Amino acid sequence: MKKGFTLIELVITISVAGIFSTFAMNYYLQVIKAKQAMDKRHNEYFEFNVVKSKLKRALQDNEGECKEGKYTFNIEQNDLQQAVFPASGLECKALAHNRVLVYYLGKLDSSSKRLVGFSTVLVK
Repeated sequence: MKKGFTLIELVITISVAGIFSTFAMNYYLQVIKAKQAMDKRHNEYFEFNVVKSKLKRALQDNEGECKEGKYTFNIEQNDLQQAVFPASGLECKALAHNRVLVYYLGKLDSSSKRLVGFSTVLVK
């Protein structure tokens, strides 16, 4: 009576373990890539909301007016340089009941890290 494993049994066992580890490694790499993509989307969404909130706050805190489709702030040049506005080139449209629609289209390039598609209604 022999004790131990034959060479064929060892080769088959190692082959099956190699196949399972290959599948496990591929699944692990897919999960890592999906997690990185989700983190990137989350960070872009978070940055968008931060810029949007800063812009809304700037519009609330600083007076401005709609002239020929462009929204300009009514503050002195020195104050304007010190103030940090997250978006330049705001466009506007006068609405009924002393309201103004202020919007910013931004760039369509998602890698530009600029606000895209912002709009808000201000009551004057």
